Amino acid sequence: MLRDKSLKTDDLFFQKWESQIKDVSFILDFLHTYPTILGQLEFEDLLTSDELLKSQMDWISTSSKYEGIEKDFFQPFWVPIQRSSLSYFIDLSNPNYPIFKSSFIFFEPYSYDKLNLFDSINDLLMLCDTDVNTKGITAEFKDRLFKQFCTKIYKNKKK
Repeated sequence: MLRDKSLKTDDLFFQKWESQIKDVSFILDFLHTYPTILGQLEFEDLLTSDELLKSQMDWISTSSKYEGIEKDFFQPFWVPIQRSSLSYFIDLSNPNYPIFKSSFIFFEPYSYDKLNLFDSINDLLMLCDTDVNTKGITAEFKDRLFKQFCTKIYKNKKK
């Protein structure tokens, strides 16, 4: 009986987000034509479009079982874009399809945080056709993530 409920939930999800899932499938196909840039941005182990539906079904199932701070943070309409990690996501609920990184703040009070790497998928796609220093962008991501992490810790210590 539980399996039937899961199928209904998956069906409802895919009915609601069908157009966005198709867009993400095309985005993944396009990104795979630029392996050098993906490597420089440290987007390792990126899903292929053929893996997207199964991965999203797994994600819906996994995220529905979360409790506590995970349940409050993670959303079923986020698409994990890596095979072996839940770090990088595309947000289906935003028509710009931002790419963000999730991170766990492992100091009390424990929490999750997200850092927008690209506010719009177009920002990433345009990188693929330019001579922009992607290693510099990766360094900037790491700096922003570290700054966000330190700010969060500092705010928590002041409480």
